[in-house]
Amino acid sequence: MTISTKQHNAIALIIFCALLVFIRLNSALFNEAESLIIFKANLLVQFNGWLDLAPYSTFESIYTLPPMSIWLTAVMSKYVGDLPLHLRLVSALFSAMSLVLIYQIARRIVGYQVALLAPALLASTLLWNDFARQVSPEIPAAMFSLVGLWSLCMLHERDDLTSKIGFAALYGIGISGAFLSSFAAGGITVLISLPFLLSSSRTFLWTFSGILLGLIAPIAWYSHVLFTFSTLYSPFSVLAIWSSAATLLLSQPFVILAVSAPFLIYQLRKSTTNTKISSLPENAVLLWFICLVISTGFTKYSTILLLTPAAILLSLRSFELISSPHKARIAWILLMELIVTTICSLKTSFADFVLQIFNGQENILTIIICSAITVLIVSLGLMTPRVRLYILTSKLLRFSGIVIPVLLILRIVVSNISRETKFDEIEAMNIPAIQDQLSE
Repeated sequence: MTISTKQHNAIALIIFCALLVFIRLNSALFNEAESLIIFKANLLVQFNGWLDLAPYSTFESIYTLPPMSIWLTAVMSKYVGDLPLHLRLVSALFSAMSLVLIYQIARRIVGYQVALLAPALLASTLLWNDFARQVSPEIPAAMFSLVGLWSLCMLHERDDLTSKIGFAALYGIGISGAFLSSFAAGGITVLISLPFLLSSSRTFLWTFSGILLGLIAPIAWYSHVLFTFSTLYSPFSVLAIWSSAATLLLSQPFVILAVSAPFLIYQLRKSTTNTKISSLPENAVLLWFICLVISTGFTKYSTILLLTPAAILLSLRSFELISSPHKARIAWILLMELIVTTICSLKTSFADFVLQIFNGQENILTIIICSAITVLIVSLGLMTPRVRLYILTSKLLRFSGIVIPVLLILRIVVSNISRETKFDEIEAMNIPAIQDQLSE
C-alpha cells in the first residue's frame, strides 16, 4: 500500500508528539493518587481477585474507583514490572492512541492542514501531559471516549456488513471501557451517539446495538459493588466552572477559540447548505463540549481532562471558520485573546494572576485596568478598515497556527526534562479532582 506525503507528515507528527510523554517518565516518585490505584492493583495480584473489587471499594469519595485503571495497573505489575516506568506505561500508550484518534476525528471536521494541529495541541496541553505521565484513570477514560466517537463516524461512513458489525462492536468496547474508567466518560460516550441515532434510520440499529453491547459490562460491574448514584452527588458551583476554565486555558490556550465555535457553526449553517453526514461529528463534539462544561460545576468529580479533546476539536473548527474575509473582526478579537492567553500560560506569574482573577481573589481595581487594556486592543481592530484588518488577521492566523503550537510543545519538552515531578504543578493549577484527592 502506497502512503501519500500527507499521511507521512501526519504519522511523523503523531510519533513525535507521542514520544514527548516518555521523556524522563521514570524519574518521579508515585504521588498519592497513583499510590491508591497501585495499592488496589497489588491487592488484586496478591489475592487473584480480578473480578471481585468489592472488598477494595467503599462509598467514600476517591476510594470508590471504577476498575479499568486498577485492572490495567495490575496487569502491568504482574507481567511487566512495578517500576514507575512500567506502571505509567499504560497512560503513556493510551495517550499515544488518543493522538491518532483525535487526528482521525479532526479530519472529519476540518481540513487536512488544520487537522494536523489536533494531535500537536493535545500533546502540548500541560494538563494532558501531566496525567499521561501518571498512573490514572483519566487518560484511558478520554481515549475510550475518542474510540467511541471515531467508531460512530466509521459506522456511518461504511456500507458493507463486515464493517458495520466491526465498528458497532468497537463502539460497544468504547462505551464499556469509558464507563469502567470513569462514569462521566461512559455517559458522554453514550450521549454523543444522539446526533448519529437521529440522523438516519439506516444505521440506527447498528448504533443502538453498540450501545446495548457496551452497557453489559458496566452494569454487571457497578451492580456487583452495589454502586448507587448517591456516590456521584456533589454540589453545583458556577465558580467551579470559571476555575476549571482558567485551568484549562492556561494548560492549553488554543481552547479559548472553542467558546465561539457554537456561534460560528450556527452562522455557517444559516448561510450555507450542509449535508447531515458532514455535520454529524461536529454535532457530537458540540454535545460532548457543552455537557462537560456544565459538569465541571460539580467540583467533586472534575471532568476537565475529559473536556480537553472536545475543546481542541471545536477550537480548530473556529480557527478554520474565522479565516473567512467576512469574519475578520471576529478573528481579530479571538486572535488577540489567544495571543494574550498564550503569553499568560507561558509565564508562571501571569498564570497565577489569571487564576486569581477567575477565582475572585484579585482586587477590583486590577480587574478594571486589565479590562480597559483588553477593550482598547479590541477597539483598535474594530476601527481598522475591513480589508486591511483581513490582511492582518490572515498573517496572525498563520503565525498562531505555527508559532503557538511550537512554543507549547517546547514548554512540554522543557518541563519534562527539567522537572523531577509534575504533581506539584498540577496541584498549584487548582484542579478540583486532584485537590479533593489530596484533601482526603
